Amino acid sequence: MIIKAHQPIAHMFFTGIGLSLQYEDSCLAENIMLHFANNGIPVLPIHDSAIVHHSLADELEELMRRLFYEQFGKHISTK
Repeated sequence: MIIKAHQPIAHMFFTGIGLSLQYEDSCLAENIMLHFANNGIPVLPIHDSAIVHHSLADELEELMRRLFYEQFGKHISTK
């Protein structure tokens, strides 16, 4: 039922691409954490997001957009 429900990407199931994408995501999260850690700023990663002091929200958002673009060559929207 899952394969049928996700037919457009069914050819990617059981190929290992999920592991590759998880690794890419972890590299992105690491770069975000290192950026703030190198500046002595605590950051709490939560799944595909991060928590920083509210005064740094704009910096975090811009950093996430920039690093994503540098890593994948695509623009993203953030919330």
